[in-house]
Amino acid sequence: MRTANCGIDLEAAAGILAVEAYHAGIIRTTLYARDLQVPAQAISDARDSLDGSTDFDQGIGTKDTANLVPTDANGIAFSRSPGQVLNIAYLTAKAEREGGFFPKGVNGEINRSAASASPPHTHTETDGPRQAGTPGAARRPWSGQKGPCAGGPHRADPLPARHMVRG
Repeated sequence: MRTANCGIDLEAAAGILAVEAYHAGIIRTTLYARDLQVPAQAISDARDSLDGSTDFDQGIGTKDTANLVPTDANGIAFSRSPGQVLNIAYLTAKAEREGGFFPKGVNGEINRSAASASPPHTHTETDGPRQAGTPGAARRPWSGQKGPCAGGPHRADPLPARHMVRG
């Protein structure tokens, strides 16, 4: 397995990312095929209201135009910080350690959501899909981190069981 200098198993991480991309593609394609653009956009807007001020989450398109692979102008998928992901999982735009889908929180060193309160955005079907290069399609900067080992604990070993999600 190839690793970065800090011991991150890049091959395993890339494999996980690929599987998640396939899952997202299947879900987005199925929602579009079932003409569920409006409910899918509502979910996208809900995530955007929790993860910060940048509107970069994209719906699946309109009845006339599909948006099955949400990317920026360079074809790169957007990313969220761990805190932003926890904002969505905890269903809050505040810095919290529990809530939403995880009323008792999650285990591990990364368990606090980000303080990313933002005004809710509503994207209507008449707005159409976001085009590459528009603000909604912009890639979020990497928060000043430099290189693959910036921030967080650097581990070569898999995370122990204590890092699993609590029920």
